[in-house]
Amino acid sequence: MVNQEINEKLIQTANIKKNDLVLEIGPGTGSLTNYLVDAGAHVIAVEKVRPHVSSAIRCISYNVIM
Repeated sequence: MVNQEINEKLIQTANIKKNDLVLEIGPGTGSLTNYLVDAGAHVIAVEKVRPHVSSAIRCISYNVIM
């Protein structure tokens, strides 16, 4: 999801809080992943499309495991 408004709504609806553990399937470019991290979540992201993995790694922080 590259739409900021949708990402914010997903975080709010899912009630993501600091230190929540989130399993994200198909993080793609890491857009939603960044919102999860900004909300304080620890993220385990599973991506099988190789170009997306390298793109996501450049965009996300230390509390994401891919």
